[in-house]
Amino acid sequence: MVYGVYCRYEYWSNNGKTFNNWFKVGPNFKTEEEANKYIKSQKETSKEIDKHIKLKHEYECRYIDETLLPQIALRRPKGRPKKIDTKYLDELSKKLNRSGKVKVSEEIKCYLYNDDEMKNYINNKIKDNSKYPVYWYNENKELFILLKDKV
Repeated sequence: MVYGVYCRYEYWSNNGKTFNNWFKVGPNFKTEEEANKYIKSQKETSKEIDKHIKLKHEYECRYIDETLLPQIALRRPKGRPKKIDTKYLDELSKKLNRSGKVKVSEEIKCYLYNDDEMKNYINNKIKDNSKYPVYWYNENKELFILLKDKV
């Protein structure tokens, strides 16, 4: 679970005082308590500014789906790219359609993560049109394919 701190502030517009849209500030936090501590520190720094300009800052803590955060790209091994057998890709897509989450084996994870042709092959095998695959790896560098709902 990952938490983020979001902020918005008041400004003068043609319609008077209005708030801007929410935007993310600061790093991601593993617990809600850490995020709330960060909010307290931000409120203290903005309190003096708000007092002088007579406008407000607002902060809130939100849960962030960590599978949708940008990730560092896995490096493909040196040498000629390895083509993955379509039988293995069919097997992966069947498991993905059944459970919604599949762990990719260590031998081919770098090849699959960097090859758009193989990703498109898996995308075409997904039966539910309201979902799309997300390629995500955790702290242990294990690659997973997850099905997410289209918004």
